[in-house]
Amino acid sequence: VRGCIALGIPLDTMVDRVLITHRRRRHRVEALNTIEDAIEVQRQKGTAIKSDVVMWRQKGDKFKASFSTKATCALIRVAQHVCDWYKG
Repeated sequence: VRGCIALGIPLDTMVDRVLITHRRRRHRVEALNTIEDAIEVQRQKGTAIKSDVVMWRQKGDKFKASFSTKATCALIRVAQHVCDWYKG
């Protein structure tokens, strides 16, 4: 939160809005200047002009453009041992 305040970026701002509207500042803290540099690099690449692509997490922290219910279920499911006493 503190970094967002120092950078002048609201917490709920999307990256494309930051790239379009953010005004560069100089900070005493080097980490904030590094973030300002990264924002500027992305701005120069023209990243804000490109459209957003939805990516879904898959096994092994890989991301794909297609959604898989099976893969999502496997990621959020907590594996449990089989109950011997249950018969169904």
